[in-house]
Amino acid sequence: MARNLRIAIVGGGIGGLTAAAALRARGFEIDVYERASTLSEGGAGIQIGPNGVRVLHAMGLKEQLDRFACSTPNFVSLTFDTARYRLTEPLSSTSIVK
Repeated sequence: MARNLRIAIVGGGIGGLTAAAALRARGFEIDVYERASTLSEGGAGIQIGPNGVRVLHAMGLKEQLDRFACSTPNFVSLTFDTARYRLTEPLSSTSIVK
């Protein structure tokens, strides 16, 4: 009698939920454990690099990603504690995945 492999993922953030979705799509039984009692917006936004975008595309999420994603011409860094400006770094157009 074949038994499905059951996988536990600790953390319901973007990485944990993406891993859970990818593994579930391949037939694994997944349990996601998260300390927070509800899922909510944790910040102003997220940045996903080109390799991460390729993974989301491979998962069949290109259309949904394109609906909500935007690109920025610059990377801006602020200090974590006072939000004091540190630097701006221009992003090249080659870093944008289509």
